[in-house]
Amino acid sequence: VVVSVPHVMQPSAQQAFAYPRGSRMTFIIETDALWASGRKIDVSGLVSVTLTGDQANIDLGSRLRIAGWIGRWRKPLNPGQVDRSLSGRYRQLHVWMSAESDAVEKLSSDGESPLRRLRWRLRSGAIEHLDSPGPDEQVGQLLGALVVGTRGPGLRRLNETMAQAGIAHYLSISGTHLAIFLTFIYVLCGMVLPGPRHCAFVVLAVLGLYLATAEPNAPLLRASIMAVALCLCVIGGRSYSRLNALAAAAILLLAIDP
Repeated sequence: VVVSVPHVMQPSAQQAFAYPRGSRMTFIIETDALWASGRKIDVSGLVSVTLTGDQANIDLGSRLRIAGWIGRWRKPLNPGQVDRSLSGRYRQLHVWMSAESDAVEKLSSDGESPLRRLRWRLRSGAIEHLDSPGPDEQVGQLLGALVVGTRGPGLRRLNETMAQAGIAHYLSISGTHLAIFLTFIYVLCGMVLPGPRHCAFVVLAVLGLYLATAEPNAPLLRASIMAVALCLCVIGGRSYSRLNALAAAAILLLAIDP
């Protein structure tokens, strides 16, 4: 099952001159089974897939059967190279796969739950709307990364530049972004709705819709749990403790993924 938004990478002018290569599509799949040497092996986990050739019609949530090569990332031979094995360990991505696009078979997604398919449809629609074709392709990718947290391979050099300048954290999905967004929704509701409890209910609904669209990373989930605690305090007429909310977020996130 495709669990990340597929990105198509076009060859740059330098690559086309030095080593001609076609476009590539990259995405992450959640695996169910592996066939090797004529036998089926039940597996689980994430795999980073790269397809070459004419790109197939692949969307978020598509069920695929792919024939290709798989392997594990190794540590770099030279100190200056990127350690993909280390970065993959933080993302729970230990295995890569490469295949031709004509070696991909698209299967039916009827077995997935309606709620999961709805979430995939919302995320795909948001990414498609933000990453619409324009004069600068990088602008759409950057906007998608800021709003829903999906970072494509085309932003790798820009991300390195922002990290060197020390501003990468301020341009990422974090608690500050969510706090500004939810505060705006709360103030806007206060101009229309009669009381703070009604505003808190609306904020909870908007937060749930946003979480179904955005990438569920740790900073966003931490801020979301604290925002839910604040809304519940407003609804129940209780006092709000930021320290308790932060502790609850830490306990929940560590219990889900230590």
